[in-house]
Amino acid sequence: MTNDIYCIDSSSLIELYHHYPDTVFEGLWKNIDILISQNRLFSCREVFSELQDEWLVKWAKSRREIFRDLTEKQLQVVCEVLRLDPQLINPKKETPQADPFLIAIACEIIENNGSLFEPQKVLIVTEERDKEHKIPRVARSFTLESINLVTLFNREEWKWKG
Repeated sequence: MTNDIYCIDSSSLIELYHHYPDTVFEGLWKNIDILISQNRLFSCREVFSELQDEWLVKWAKSRREIFRDLTEKQLQVVCEVLRLDPQLINPKKETPQADPFLIAIACEIIENNGSLFEPQKVLIVTEERDKEHKIPRVARSFTLESINLVTLFNREEWKWKG
């Protein structure tokens, strides 16, 4: 088990919902709630806005506190992110695009949570692959590490027996 902090992308929330339903993986969803109660799982409002599935939206609404509002610092980082890779978003797309905001919130958490005694690693959780114009590649430019859900499960030493 770690004391890592996770910034979760909509792709991972959707993956959780579709491949790890709470009716089968009840313990997994309880572990997610434990991360939330420990202030170790966050996202941004834009990720919340990307969610479409009725069950997932209801789940997210009942955990609204993890979807943080945009701050001035995050806005500055979003501008840096988009200067670095303008194609991270599609200006013609009319639906929410959370990627630069997710990177920004991770940067802000790092800045605000620096500790001499108990350093915490801030990781972006996404199912996106390490490709051009995707979160993992752009996040690396900000010295952020991206992991997928299974890596999160392993870092937290979550195990299920069948």
